[in-house]
Amino acid sequence: MLPRSLLFLRAAALALAVLAVCVTLSVAPSTQANQAKQQTLTLATDHGFTSLTVEVADTPETRERGLMYRTELPDNRGMLFLWERPTAVTMWMRNTPLSLDMIFIRPSGVIHRIASNTVPFSEALIPSRGEILGVLEIRAGLARQLGLRPGHKIYHPAFKGEE
Repeated sequence: MLPRSLLFLRAAALALAVLAVCVTLSVAPSTQANQAKQQTLTLATDHGFTSLTVEVADTPETRERGLMYRTELPDNRGMLFLWERPTAVTMWMRNTPLSLDMIFIRPSGVIHRIASNTVPFSEALIPSRGEILGVLEIRAGLARQLGLRPGHKIYHPAFKGEE
């Protein structure tokens, strides 16, 4: 027969193991949902080229979630939303605590429009104002800092069309 203190320790260890499994199971699905494909894209401006690592949101689920609930976005990172074919889109900032620059991209990779310094948590619609194939979201102010403007080009395998 085990002493009472040892029985208590075994019960506590078992309880911790069960708790660890429960936490892992409850966290795992949302963590996996946030692990979008990561790729590199290149921005071409009048000042040269800048490469960013982007998470690709190319399914209805990943596009819907976007950068919601994120509290940090380094300058060398972003999220690239892609659609199957050119379309007019509207974006918003629901549940997004970061201010962002939204760069609307034509199928050729040419920047169509930039919505700068979006308002965190806003449900106001931000339209593409034309058919686009993608939207790049980066930290607010970075587009201006890099000198990005409509007409500049973004290089990524998704953008292949002619202007």
